[in-house]
Amino acid sequence: MGTNCLTHVLDKEGECICTVYCHWDGYPDGHGHKLYRLFGQTKFGMPPDAKPLEYAADMNCLAAQLVASLKDKPGDVYLMKANADATGEYTYFLSPRSGFLRDGWIGDWLHLRVLGKRDDQIYSGPLAEFATFLARNDL
Repeated sequence: MGTNCLTHVLDKEGECICTVYCHWDGYPDGHGHKLYRLFGQTKFGMPPDAKPLEYAADMNCLAAQLVASLKDKPGDVYLMKANADATGEYTYFLSPRSGFLRDGWIGDWLHLRVLGKRDDQIYSGPLAEFATFLARNDL
């Protein structure tokens, strides 16, 4: 049986760009840590030698990279309508913090919010600090 989750990617106005449903490993040490590994060091910009996951043009680009990075096989990851009214055992929100669109690390400016099985807030803070949070907390 899988631990499913939803990930909502929000733009700088707080509007949901897309919702991604993952059927497996949705718990914070699984999917949450994967979000950290994927985007904790990503920079904003489009230099000529930009590589996927090293750079993202904006939150729309980051959302596309998220889907591309998560999808391994049929039935594991689904792209849903933005703000889809679906349930997951965990819900993740990736959003830019104010001052986000500047040169520098995305990890310092991406905000991650994690809700648990009963919509209890597990984490709300910079994505760059999520791995430290996981190491200090037994979830």
